Amino acid sequence: MSEERLESKRWGIAIAAVVMQLSLGTVYAWSVFKKPLMTAHGWGETETQVTFMICIGMIGIAAAFGGALVDKKGPRFVATLGGILFGVGTLLAGLADQLGNIYLLYLGFGLIAGLGNGFGYVTPIATLIRWFPDKRGLVTGLAVMGFGFGAFFMGKIAPGMVNGMGVATTFYILGIIFLILVTAAAQFYKNPPKGWLPAGFTPSKTAASAAQSFTFDEAKKTPQWWMLWAMLCLNISAGLGLLSQLSPMAQDIIGKTQGLTDPKALDYDPQPMGSHVARQAVSNYYSGLGVTVDPSQIVLTTSTSEAYSFLFRLLCDPGCEILAPQPGYPLFDYLARLDDVLVKPVPLVYDQCWQIEPEGFRRAITPKTRAIVLVHPNNPTGHFTKPWEAQELARMCREFNLSLIVDEVFLDYGMSGAGRSFAAGLEGVPVFVVSGLSKIAGLPQMKAAWIAASGPGQAEALERLEV
Repeated sequence: MSEERLESKRWGIAIAAVVMQLSLGTVYAWSVFKKPLMTAHGWGETETQVTFMICIGMIGIAAAFGGALVDKKGPRFVATLGGILFGVGTLLAGLADQLGNIYLLYLGFGLIAGLGNGFGYVTPIATLIRWFPDKRGLVTGLAVMGFGFGAFFMGKIAPGMVNGMGVATTFYILGIIFLILVTAAAQFYKNPPKGWLPAGFTPSKTAASAAQSFTFDEAKKTPQWWMLWAMLCLNISAGLGLLSQLSPMAQDIIGKTQGLTDPKALDYDPQPMGSHVARQAVSNYYSGLGVTVDPSQIVLTTSTSEAYSFLFRLLCDPGCEILAPQPGYPLFDYLARLDDVLVKPVPLVYDQCWQIEPEGFRRAITPKTRAIVLVHPNNPTGHFTKPWEAQELARMCREFNLSLIVDEVFLDYGMSGAGRSFAAGLEGVPVFVVSGLSKIAGLPQMKAAWIAASGPGQAEALERLEV
């Protein structure tokens, strides 16, 4: 074959390599399919993610041994095998979704497609560096670029296909495309004639000779080999860990910040008790807990500390007392002092578990006492107010005309059946439940809170809080 034909042939192989890598790189867009699969079949986060873990593991194994197979069988054979496996594995992924069989998904997209991807990935690089000894950096960069662009294009195309046709049909279409493109590109692959070099290229005299090179067995005995391996392993693990979650993460962020981009957020609509939409969201939160709280019973505050200040001023005159179980929040003392109110501690007792001693509260009540503060569940004891304790406290509140302030910021972290929200109210007792997003959502910087009022005097209390 003439030098001119060999020169044009190598650029044809380079183009075929980019086409192949574009197809194979779509594996990095796995996260696009993850959430729809979980939603459609009720599969858990971890069991669905195992598919990608298997796939990446198989890519690593196939790539490790694929280079040696290229030397023995030739690049066309290995690349064709990779294209067939990758296409068939993707088709099986579609069948797995159609049947709702996660183990078939592991076999198809995880094992088979992963092996095919690994064989396909290593072949272009191993072939191109033989055809381009004068441009090794350029052609390997082009091949890797194709792999990255594959994920980019798939991220743009696949969501529309999934939404319009479903996951199974999307996998079927992609599987056919991969079978055609990857196996067709593989037919261009061929090693250059032995000893061939591009016209005008002279190997550098400083290049390592065969005598200076290491065999694999020799290389893995050196610390440099293991350092390079560890560096690449950590680098790739971090990247793949992010890529495998990218689409769900992006959807979650967009969903949580959608309100910030809503033009209505710029409207000036002052509401003394807080946005009705936000109060409705709090009402829905309590509905999820099995408690009915009307939005009209809710007052929004910038933090639970501000909520306490509002309630202390609502219920107390300067010098009045609030009873609070101990151990408890040291913050109560500081907040009460700011409002000229005294917090009077009442010890919890420990008898196999922390509990309220009703007589201890009764003894602590004086003519200056205006309310009892509970933290439900308590921090730091973890004590949930039990039904009998709530009834004893309700009896005392009715007897001494006291209100009940209940802090429920940790309510969602209790064990199953640990306690019900006091927002349901207690018969004949003014109850003010305090809670907020900082603890419920696990976002300490999100200082948005509320007061949910119920019981006698509710309308008057809300009217005063509205002012």
